[in-house]
Amino acid sequence: IECYCPLNRTGNRCEYIEHYDDRILSFRDGSYAAYDKLTGKKNIKFKIRPETDEDGVILYAGESDKAYGDFLAVVLKDKHIEFRYIVGGKILPVIIRSINPVKVHEWMDISVGRSRAGLGYLQVDNEPQINEPRSAGRAQTFYLKTNLYVGGYDKRVVLNRGVAVTKGFEGC
Repeated sequence: IECYCPLNRTGNRCEYIEHYDDRILSFRDGSYAAYDKLTGKKNIKFKIRPETDEDGVILYAGESDKAYGDFLAVVLKDKHIEFRYIVGGKILPVIIRSINPVKVHEWMDISVGRSRAGLGYLQVDNEPQINEPRSAGRAQTFYLKTNLYVGGYDKRVVLNRGVAVTKGFEGC
């Protein structure tokens, strides 16, 4: 049996009140923030401060909570930031990877999204923006119906295999 506490509650029986600031959240594996599904967003910008360089899900949204269909994810994988997604029923995910490994305990700016032409991009700090290689027939619209999970994800959601990370992010 696994229990889920309501907002601002934590502990084995949700007995503790947790005060938080929505602008700076802290995560450990198993914790996450859930926001309403993404609608009409073409790009996302945020800051993180990893407490470890171990693999972790930083951000995730999917077409389904059963691991099929479109998804987008920002993950820490093999000490690098990756923007991974599937759109329009493609079989293999697009993977865009940062140039430099993350620096533990340092704030970093991350920007991900898709251009008007439907090509994905990732920019981390002052690295040059990394663009998805151009491909023919790229679908334009993500179909994302789940919440947007930040810092981890609801363990009742089955992540798309293309995410390639199952542990939550550790850091702010």
